[in-house]
Amino acid sequence: MVTGALYNIVDTIFVGKGVGYLAIAALSIVLPIQLIIIGIGIMTGVGSASIVSRALGRNRKDIAQNVFGNAVVLNFLISAFCTILIYIFMDKCLVFFGASAQVLPYARDYTSIILAGFIFFSFSISSNNYIRAEGNPRAAMYVMAIGAIINIILDPIFIFVFGMGIKGAAVATVISQVISSMYV
Repeated sequence: MVTGALYNIVDTIFVGKGVGYLAIAALSIVLPIQLIIIGIGIMTGVGSASIVSRALGRNRKDIAQNVFGNAVVLNFLISAFCTILIYIFMDKCLVFFGASAQVLPYARDYTSIILAGFIFFSFSISSNNYIRAEGNPRAAMYVMAIGAIINIILDPIFIFVFGMGIKGAAVATVISQVISSMYV
């Protein structure tokens, strides 16, 4: 959860300097949507990681691999379903979370781009639990830190250098989420 919030905080800092207060408001509106995806990753990861951990403790790698595979598929299906649902009802979701007519275009721009990275983000959060279940908490921390650091580096490049504003923050976030999930 901290890493997910960190993505949003970093985006907020740079967007605040490069775009303005309406864009900051948009990021605040989008945060609950991001937390839904984080929740999916945590739900599938924590729930199945305990089974994986017990299987590994019994030296049953076959069960651990089977549970991991099923959990990855479940995570993908739930994340894809939520992504499609949010995309279809994007404006209604954003207004529900408090977007005004002035903030809605910014929130829509940001959300439409970060939706592309939701499956990757949910996967890396979910997989982080399996890495810990294998007894590798340091590697799990690195996975999350890599994504956050890349986001910190890419945000100013896309927002200021390329002049993409809030869309640049979203692109930087998606790239960092994809790279983080590839590290898993």
